[in-house]
Amino acid sequence: MATTTKKKKPATATAASLYTERNDVSGWEPELWEEVVGPAEPCPTALLRKEYGLPNSSDPSEWPEDAPVNVPFWANRFVYGINVGPFQVSGYWGAVDLLRRALAAFSVTLPDLYRQLGTEGMLNVRSVRGSATTPSNHCFGMAIDFKIAKQLTNRGVERVHEGLFYVWAVLRNFGFYWGLGFPTTDAMHFEINKETVLRWIRNGELADDHGKQKWLKSIGEPLDGAKLAQGIPGAWPSQSPASPPAAGAGTGAGSKPPGQAG
Repeated sequence: MATTTKKKKPATATAASLYTERNDVSGWEPELWEEVVGPAEPCPTALLRKEYGLPNSSDPSEWPEDAPVNVPFWANRFVYGINVGPFQVSGYWGAVDLLRRALAAFSVTLPDLYRQLGTEGMLNVRSVRGSATTPSNHCFGMAIDFKIAKQLTNRGVERVHEGLFYVWAVLRNFGFYWGLGFPTTDAMHFEINKETVLRWIRNGELADDHGKQKWLKSIGEPLDGAKLAQGIPGAWPSQSPASPPAAGAGTGAGSKPPGQAG
């Protein structure tokens, strides 16, 4: 009796491999940098320091890695171990709230990538990498570093994980800035943008000594990811000028709009 051999199905790329492919941004023209990263501006670190001080009373040049929080103003505004969906974070409660909402929307728009998301952390009282004197926005708990399928796009690397473009497609709608626009590229880094911080200052949210407690009482209610995702594209539109170009795209050396390192 003749035997039959089952044909093997062609191999397909996994979600992890798709989103960890690298996109070379080194040749991007200034207009493309502005289109992808703008119009948001980085977190105003100097303003936060001037208005509210730093979370550690020592000079940043004396901070160890992950210095302790010993200033009451910030201690009363940081929350710890908050579940934001794919992982837990610690940080300023207002920033954690925006991240939590963004990731709830993300779970609806891109559930396969959502399951691949990880983090290198949010709250970390330290200076900017490469500087002994400039505080990082991580020290205010207003910045987060993302991993895709347990992989990082390290600071200074211009071959960026594809998944980070999709992270930005969602987070840009929730008051964040992308570190891709920094003078030294930091594509894993996302932080609360200037407009959001200025709004918190104007409406008294940052100055509210009871804001943290009120927020903690509210987070027991589940978020409606579908409602939060309304109006947010599930992927970069193929005809959009903001779509990430193919690797090696661009004809000039490229230059970025000014930004602040995180």
